[in-house]
Amino acid sequence: MIFNNDAIAHSIVWIAYLSWNFAVVFQIILNYRRGSTKGLSDWFILANLNTQFLYTCACFALDLPFTYKLLMSLNSIWTFLWVVQRFYYIKKSNRQKICKVYFFDISSLIFILCLVLKYPQDMGLVCGNLAFLMGVAQSVPQIYKNLLRRSIKGFSFGFVCMNFFAHSLEMGVVPILGLPFYVVLNDVRGLVVCGIFLIQFFVYGISAKKYKIKA
Repeated sequence: MIFNNDAIAHSIVWIAYLSWNFAVVFQIILNYRRGSTKGLSDWFILANLNTQFLYTCACFALDLPFTYKLLMSLNSIWTFLWVVQRFYYIKKSNRQKICKVYFFDISSLIFILCLVLKYPQDMGLVCGNLAFLMGVAQSVPQIYKNLLRRSIKGFSFGFVCMNFFAHSLEMGVVPILGLPFYVVLNDVRGLVVCGIFLIQFFVYGISAKKYKIKA
């Protein structure tokens, strides 16, 4: 059976989307093993949650193919588990300090969901654009946190590697599928961010060989 370039390219895109799902799961596993989310910035968690949620809303509002809806929904669920872990592992005395921020953020997402249900077509485009813009800066809080503490302890090496792999795959098929220019920009942004994270892993003494991609 002969597959054309488009079929192969689409298969590669789905592998990329699955890789982004696995990336988030790697961080969940690491949090579970450590019994802590101290390695993650709260703003990084919220930025990822918001970005995935907005992308998922856009997929449903604009009635994209089922696979997009499924994979983006799963990614949103995995990312929300970061939030669950954050509150489960944090000390009760510190829980109130961040509770208001998370409550406000999640309330805002619920409000956006209501708007999406009422104005699907318009809000679908708005959510897609907001998700793209938020995705540009979503990793900055984590990069800054790693710099401040001069450590990447508690931050998943597997998360970084899978993101790097996914962005590389998607960028490779852009010419074949004729994907929008903002997809290229997003992949370039992702590769640059992953490169910065990999440098931090090396500089702060936890290389890929020592870490053995535990998560």
